[in-house]
Amino acid sequence: MDPSAPPNAAPDSTSLLLRGVRRSVALLAAGEAVNKAARFAAAVVLARSLSLDQFGLLNVGLAIGGIVVVLVRLGLPDLGTREVAASPARAAEYAGRIVTPQVLALLTLVAGAVAVVAVVDPAWTAFAAIAGLSMLGLAASADWLLRGQERMRQLGTASGLTGIATLASTSAAVAISGDARVALIAFALAELIGAGLTWRLAHLPRPPRPQLRGARTLLRQSWPMAVSGVVIYAYYANIDTLIIAATRSAEEAGIYSGGYRLFLALNAIVIFAGQAILPVATRLSVAGAQGERASLLSGAAAPLVAYGLLCAAGAALVGEFVLSVLFGAEFQSGAPTLTLLCLAVPWYALGFPMGYALIAERRSRAYMAGALLGFVSNLALCLLLIPRFGIEGAGVATLVAFATATLCWLGGQRMVRQLVPTLAILVATTALTAGALAAEVSTVPAGMVTVGAALGVLWRGRTARVAPPA
Repeated sequence: MDPSAPPNAAPDSTSLLLRGVRRSVALLAAGEAVNKAARFAAAVVLARSLSLDQFGLLNVGLAIGGIVVVLVRLGLPDLGTREVAASPARAAEYAGRIVTPQVLALLTLVAGAVAVVAVVDPAWTAFAAIAGLSMLGLAASADWLLRGQERMRQLGTASGLTGIATLASTSAAVAISGDARVALIAFALAELIGAGLTWRLAHLPRPPRPQLRGARTLLRQSWPMAVSGVVIYAYYANIDTLIIAATRSAEEAGIYSGGYRLFLALNAIVIFAGQAILPVATRLSVAGAQGERASLLSGAAAPLVAYGLLCAAGAALVGEFVLSVLFGAEFQSGAPTLTLLCLAVPWYALGFPMGYALIAERRSRAYMAGALLGFVSNLALCLLLIPRFGIEGAGVATLVAFATATLCWLGGQRMVRQLVPTLAILVATTALTAGALAAEVSTVPAGMVTVGAALGVLWRGRTARVAPPA
């Protein structure tokens, strides 16, 4: 389907839209599969080459860098994607206006943080600077522009090449030194290469000019997305890692990070779906085609939830074996945590595209509400459970946070009642597998049941039409 074609009311229009989304997801997945495989291989190389202490320290550094980049993105990439999708002719205008505030904010924040660390504990000054600047490439990236242009093939290409650069740079890093700081520098170089590729592939009519003109207006629109990005990233990838390192040990944070890297890789398909749906949903919203928009969201839900259930089933069936093969025997103790994390995947698969699509309707505060509820539940449970239960407590906190955010986002889309059967399946499979873990019995039967549930969700998605909300 031509991305520039206006939506229409033809009976098969939703099928055409879903086909376009599937094609976009496939294009992203083709490149991102290379990216994730290369990054996963890099994680395995690092896990096997660094000591547990240095591997845990590396992941703490990446967590710090991740928090920095989310803080300085200011919600502008999501806003830019929406505006470019709504007005493609203004892509060049938005290019410099979206990126310049992010880069300046990152440099300012890192400089201030490094000055504080230099006063408090000078020995950690270099580590703080490297961790903060490791994400400069992400702040300067034009990935948001490619998504708004629906140039998913180009975005996938850039993503794949960035992953290859990450594997090459980290492999060279461990050959040079077993120091986590050297590995962080390798990650930084790879991200800068990726940022350059995204700008090259955007094919703008003229190079973007750094500018702050209109920044205040953009920030007034983007602040709910900025808040959402901060809290989602906090409970999605970083708060638990930092609390584990602070209250337990760097070694336990390292064990947790092994399974968590796998969990992040599995979530990639869900993120692709949300990114593919946003520009399409934006065009439908601009055209006033709310019925088609609702059908698009409901039609995308079944295959995504089925995918998440299969991820959960895989962790329940072979999680310990996979961790042992990929990371080593010392990571086997993280298998129950991996299963808990993977139980969150189908919840995220249902909720994230629904919540992210709220941005298309300029309802970013509703998106923020779900993110905040998830953050509050995650932070409270992390502080309560991690000191006592360790990494298993972190897994429970992540699962509850994803489920909480999902229910809020479904409410924002007014689609809870239509998706009650799907929610019932999620609750049942989650309770069954979590109950087996709590009772310390085999999770294989629960995994087999979850496989059947995934097939049932797919069958229902093919035979039932979900009515759009009133």
